[in-house]
Amino acid sequence: MFVRNFDSKRLPVEIDRKVRLDKMKKEESLRYLGPRDEKFTDFKSKHAFVTYTIFTLSATINYKFNKMFYSFLFDFQVFQAPFSRVKVYRKLLTLFTIVYAICVDLALVCIDITALTQIERGNQLHITLTETLVLSILSIILSATELMLLKRTMSYTEPPKSKNQLKGLISDDSDDDNNNLDKKYDKRRMAERRELMIDLLRQVKQNKQLFLNNKLDELICAFGDRRCKSMMDLGTGMDLEDDP
Repeated sequence: MFVRNFDSKRLPVEIDRKVRLDKMKKEESLRYLGPRDEKFTDFKSKHAFVTYTIFTLSATINYKFNKMFYSFLFDFQVFQAPFSRVKVYRKLLTLFTIVYAICVDLALVCIDITALTQIERGNQLHITLTETLVLSILSIILSATELMLLKRTMSYTEPPKSKNQLKGLISDDSDDDNNNLDKKYDKRRMAERRELMIDLLRQVKQNKQLFLNNKLDELICAFGDRRCKSMMDLGTGMDLEDDP
């Protein structure tokens, strides 16, 4: 399901419509094929080994290994995968987590409770049932907590929601100021702007370290990890220039 939605190719909507309406041949449309999720495709090309490792673990052991893509493990960039279709990813994770909690954790809870009422205490089976019961309940609690925090956890890859809204509010306010300088701002619009600015500041505050790391990576890629020496320290035989 993950590969189909994020690691495959698809036709643009306009091209797909032309093919369905027989306005374009299917063979001709293949040259317009593009990745379903451009951000994740770029991420995969840079971190292929980690991506395929997570794919393998998710497919062979447990789907929860897929969550390593946004785990921020040791704050490594390879565990901060960006997604263009992040809402689809959140929906899939929510669906799989709920199904897993019902079909596995909740089923184990029912089995353990039923079995504990039927066997004698003090044997190894009783201990095993008690352990799995506790672990299943904890798993349900942690899964529910994760779902509640999932949107905030993946906010680093969310597209800026309020950019166009903020632009619209600013332009509207500018028109109002030009037309009616003596009129006060509309209370509703001011409340919306205040919420927008608070949200933007919160996002900047949360992503500050990530932003700085990305800028440093860009500088190192552009110029290399060079060690510079001030011109004041070089004997060039020429007049020294001010070195700020």
